[in-house]
Amino acid sequence: MSADPAGNPLRGIVDFYEALKRQYIPADESIRSLIHVHVGLALWLLFALVLRKRLSSIVPLVGVWLAIGLTEIFDVSAQWPIRQDWVWQHAASDMAQSLTWPTVLWAVCFWRARGEADRQIDAAVPPSSD
Repeated sequence: MSADPAGNPLRGIVDFYEALKRQYIPADESIRSLIHVHVGLALWLLFALVLRKRLSSIVPLVGVWLAIGLTEIFDVSAQWPIRQDWVWQHAASDMAQSLTWPTVLWAVCFWRARGEADRQIDAAVPPSSD
């Protein structure tokens, strides 16, 4: 026995999200790729600002991963049931485009902050007189 998709309350949210995408995002794939990169970076910075966290904090990065993951779940569920492999490949590509730069920049910020903390600890510890 299959469930009625019209009775699914999440269906309305997914349909609304898809309508917004069709209205505001161009169909050209190269522009969409560029939009994914910029949205990922913008979300990372926005989460850091709103949550008042440093860019080296994992919290804004987790927020971006969750937000992008949710939007890709919406994208895949809009085409459910999946009958073509390209849908999964497209979702993976979108996630990679959106998450690569926030993740790379977070890693750089994290290791720089960690290195600064190590230097401060080394400066605060007096040398041993062995």
